[in-house]
Amino acid sequence: MSRPDYRSVRTDLLRTATALLLGPLEPNEEIASAPVDTYLTGILWPEGEMLDVMEDDQDNGAPNDADGEIDAGVPGYRAVRPCSLGLTFAVDEQATVVVSTALTARYVPIEREPTEGGKRRRRIWARRQLDYIHEILPGEAGIWSVHDFVGPDGAPIHDPTVRLHIRRRLSGGRQILTITLINKAQPTDDRLRDEFCLLQSGLKIQSIASDGQGAIRPRQTPAPAGADDDARSAALLYRDVLEYAVGHGVAVIWEPAPEQRIGWLETAWMPVASVKGMSASGHDTLRKFLGQHPQALSAEWLARQEERGKVTSVLRGLACSYEEWIRDELASRVDGFSGDLRIAADRNLGLCRMTLRRIQAGIDTLASDEDAWKAFTLANAAMDRQSRFPAKGERAGPLTWRPFQLATYLWSYQVWSISRIPTAITSTCSGFPPAVARPKHISG
Repeated sequence: MSRPDYRSVRTDLLRTATALLLGPLEPNEEIASAPVDTYLTGILWPEGEMLDVMEDDQDNGAPNDADGEIDAGVPGYRAVRPCSLGLTFAVDEQATVVVSTALTARYVPIEREPTEGGKRRRRIWARRQLDYIHEILPGEAGIWSVHDFVGPDGAPIHDPTVRLHIRRRLSGGRQILTITLINKAQPTDDRLRDEFCLLQSGLKIQSIASDGQGAIRPRQTPAPAGADDDARSAALLYRDVLEYAVGHGVAVIWEPAPEQRIGWLETAWMPVASVKGMSASGHDTLRKFLGQHPQALSAEWLARQEERGKVTSVLRGLACSYEEWIRDELASRVDGFSGDLRIAADRNLGLCRMTLRRIQAGIDTLASDEDAWKAFTLANAAMDRQSRFPAKGERAGPLTWRPFQLATYLWSYQVWSISRIPTAITSTCSGFPPAVARPKHISG
């Protein structure tokens, strides 16, 4: 029986949540409540608009443990409503960049006749999407602002309440552009607050090179000079992850391309990331081993004291499959790296080989030490019995270890022969070697 596919459900849930929090529910919607009360995010307020007293969640300070005095919050922090958003990205030096205001919209109040039986005229808010477009032609470095745009019909538009602030630098055959959308509306007493706000605010960037491919290039990420082991390992792990833009006050999304050139970017208030699913069945090497020894991860089978020779033989086979994976998947690829990435690759390979030696040493201990073997079987029997408790309901059943759980358990037995002290008596009862902390995922 195949597992149900929930992707469509998750997609619909995300779409609904975005429509409710950011809007719009409909492209040309008309809503009864004030827009800034209807939607909670994606709003650009007029420049300099301050938070109301009731909305200002600036902290009032907290006691300082050192002297008992109150450390006050930062004055003015988050007191001004956001009026701008932006992004920074790089394109080919000779490329033309098309900037649009994406879904940015204003809401216009409209007075309607009373409903049947009503006496007062009612106000609704009609959505009007800006659809402004501005082209940035290749040129020299500089900083400038624009209020002039082109509409979707090609007609020129001058809007002093909407500003694009543009900063361009030139480096290495690239234009590095920072583009900021600013709400420059000036509120007046004779109009409603919401008329001056921009909702569903955002920018979309498009740039196509002369060869028809995208002209937007990944941002340069400096090598981790003088980095520690964790930083090097992260650089190795994410070496193929490219960053095409960074957002300012907002996220940025794009569609990755194998050519490392993309044609568009867009700001996003509710960005989405797809995370690949994981399978407990593991690598082909592990699946092949388990196909030959399906009982290898069964706690009930591992608890059979009379099957010591068979159990330790199968466990050695598990270690051999791990050794094969290290050889074929890791050691064969190390020479493809250099610099800090090579240092990280060598270190990771060394850690894997050390782990293999510890697992093998643990299995040797089980094969040669009676107390260790008895502790191992008793622990498996206890954990299997616990797994079958009726109180677990539908989850009750035989215990099957995850490979990493069993490996952690095995490598801990390498210290057994080192710790031949009276504590071995109590650890035999518990099933865990002395001087070894029980991993949470092992002890349950």
